Amino acid sequence: MDIPDMSILNIDGSAHVQGAVPDDMQKLKAYASSLPYAIEPYHKMIELLDFIILRIIQCVEAKDYEVGLYQWDSMLTYWCMLKYPIPKDRRVQLAKLYFLVSTIPGMPTNVVATCADAFYNLTRSEKKITIEDMRLPWKPIYEILQSDLFLKRRQFEYTQLSWCMGYIASLARRFFSPSAIEEMLQTFVPQLDGTQLNCILAPQYYLLTFLPLTHPQSYLPMLFRMWESVNSYMYDDRMLHFLSKLAEMHVDPSISDPHKIAELPDDERVEGEGRPNWSQAEPRNSIKWEGLYKDVGIFSEHEWQFFMCKCLASMEIPLADAGSLTTGPNADNQASFEIGRLPKPDWRIISLARIIVYSMAPDGKPVPPSNAPTPLFSPLPSGMNTPQIQNSSLNEFLAAPLGKKDPGRTYLAGSKALDSLARLIASTESFFHPSNSGTWTNDLTAFIKYIFYHPGWHEEQQPDCKTPMHRRLTKTMKRELVKSLRTVTLLAMFSQDSATVGNIQSCLKSMSVMEPDLILHPILERAVPSLEALVETQRTIAVIKALGAVAPAIVSRNVYYPGGKHLVYDGVRRRALPVLLKALEPGTDDDRMKGALWTLNSPSLGKYAISALSCFLEPNSLIYSVPTLRVDKAIVQLRVTLGIRDDPEERGLVVRLRDKRMERSQLIENAAQANISSILDVGESEWTHWRYEIVATRALRTLVRRDAPTSPRHLQYFLERVYDDHPTIRYYAQRAVTKIARNIKLRTFCTTPMDLVLMRVRNPLKMKMTIEPSHQVTAKVLKRYVIDTRRYWASAHWSTRIRTLWKSGCRTC
Repeated sequence: MDIPDMSILNIDGSAHVQGAVPDDMQKLKAYASSLPYAIEPYHKMIELLDFIILRIIQCVEAKDYEVGLYQWDSMLTYWCMLKYPIPKDRRVQLAKLYFLVSTIPGMPTNVVATCADAFYNLTRSEKKITIEDMRLPWKPIYEILQSDLFLKRRQFEYTQLSWCMGYIASLARRFFSPSAIEEMLQTFVPQLDGTQLNCILAPQYYLLTFLPLTHPQSYLPMLFRMWESVNSYMYDDRMLHFLSKLAEMHVDPSISDPHKIAELPDDERVEGEGRPNWSQAEPRNSIKWEGLYKDVGIFSEHEWQFFMCKCLASMEIPLADAGSLTTGPNADNQASFEIGRLPKPDWRIISLARIIVYSMAPDGKPVPPSNAPTPLFSPLPSGMNTPQIQNSSLNEFLAAPLGKKDPGRTYLAGSKALDSLARLIASTESFFHPSNSGTWTNDLTAFIKYIFYHPGWHEEQQPDCKTPMHRRLTKTMKRELVKSLRTVTLLAMFSQDSATVGNIQSCLKSMSVMEPDLILHPILERAVPSLEALVETQRTIAVIKALGAVAPAIVSRNVYYPGGKHLVYDGVRRRALPVLLKALEPGTDDDRMKGALWTLNSPSLGKYAISALSCFLEPNSLIYSVPTLRVDKAIVQLRVTLGIRDDPEERGLVVRLRDKRMERSQLIENAAQANISSILDVGESEWTHWRYEIVATRALRTLVRRDAPTSPRHLQYFLERVYDDHPTIRYYAQRAVTKIARNIKLRTFCTTPMDLVLMRVRNPLKMKMTIEPSHQVTAKVLKRYVIDTRRYWASAHWSTRIRTLWKSGCRTC
């Protein structure tokens, strides 16, 4: 690809570019033409980028992560801020390098977080880099996450490593090969244990974080069956978040094409990773793939009904028959705090709205358009209603209960998802009223807010939309949706809860843009009496906020062409906005003036919580001893991409960086030992207050190292505090002793630095034996426990005779 020279660009745009210009270059040209000064040529910026990448490679080769990699990563960030496009080959190799560095076992958490952010910046655009350009292994992340998630209490040190690994897995999952799905299922599913909630939530997190989203055909039914047997809000939140991603992604049917699995190269396998070949019914090559579409979106009828039950239970409405649906929070009390260290899913209300919006399609027989603000119900199947005698014969009327005539069920606007939404809103309409408000009101109003907030309503208007034409939203569906939600929105508009009012304002704004003629007139009908007459202050404030929400439909003719007349004259409503402005003039009634001033003032005060972090970290130099074969391979590929030759001067620079890093590590080592000595002096002093002695004990426990033995003085301090009078000092001393004992065991039985980092104990006395079932061996073992029946019957016979004689003797006496 020929890259044009950006130095020839000027303000009037009269640049001559040879060949086709990519989208990124068009954006850069637009940036250059809008600036009042000249910018650097593109080829010079690419030379600067290559120099920055070279320095990053050298820092990784020298294992200078915490200083050198930090510095040059910041330089790369500043370079990207200039909006120059990164060539795809460099982007791919850089992203792979950052991923491999972040998944090195034992890497400090701050370096992992830096590499994760850089990886996100390089891969966040799905148009610039895809799975066809790069594949990544999934097992290194899983091994680190599994070893750090559930630690024993004597092993636990609070870090953000589990969160970082989960964050990286969520970013890299679209680069995991779909051919690894069977291997993932074989690894994660056997870990499920229904007797412990932790053993359910952890495998579920692995499944929903690592499984590729592009081909869910083989595991989606299994996930639904598992979901039906678990009652947990934490389980529901993560499952809804996962399904919302699937529903949004698979509006494009080409994504889930099974033929793409064979076309993708499976070139990223780590040691011990296999590819089990499970038998699956693959479509024939002659059949065109039409997507995952089922009864309702990508869900079957049974799955959709179960989802709508979860949707109703998520609102936490106090219904008489919903007691069993709201026990999830009580069940979640059994989960341990380690699950909270993982990344949190999106709010379930957002996920519910996203699933419903992306499942709407003209997939059913439509009913006649409704004239009611909120449809009470959609017509049920004819087998459940009384047949129309005037349109049928007597024979058909008598045979209708037998189900012999079934013209099919009809749905609101011909959409099953929209029909389910209308039924849900109609059944919960009374809970939107301000007199029946509660904790559920915020969830209900946020739900209808995010129904309109999602970009699915506007994506189909774009020329690059990949949704098939027969699956796109129709004008009738949009109007019926606004009609279904209009009544509850107008009810909740007068709520006294600020969060509820904010949700309603956003909903009104979206509805006024989508269907302004259906929402603007009801708002003005309620606004005029509230502003002309002396009513309660709360109602005046609510009306003023509602008018501000629908303002685009009033002032913009692009949104609603007839809306401009409400600014000047509209019969009965002609004084709506003038009265609104007049309420701010001097001499107005105090209540009305107070409401207007309160609305315009609208103070927003932010409260920020400052969390105090620990100032002490366990020294760890194991990272410099862990082999990094995959990182070395990525460096070689990146050098080939950049065309960097083996220069002795550059190699000398790497050697100097390595020497500087070793000197810095030695300085850190000396500083740690000096800190330990200083803290020991404080803890052992007789003049130290017990509060500071607690701090000293905690700090000294944190400074116990895994990669080096503890000094005798350090150990003696803890042994003396094990019997201290203060319970807190005694507690931390006991934990420190167990930590030291564990580290001694690790250094004894771990043969490599990798094992020591991942705490994989390889005890030479522990042996694994494979026992094959054998009838002869079983019979030989059981033969030792054969009971002598003759002795048994003899003893039984004598005991019976003795019992008989004893009874006869008692009668004689």
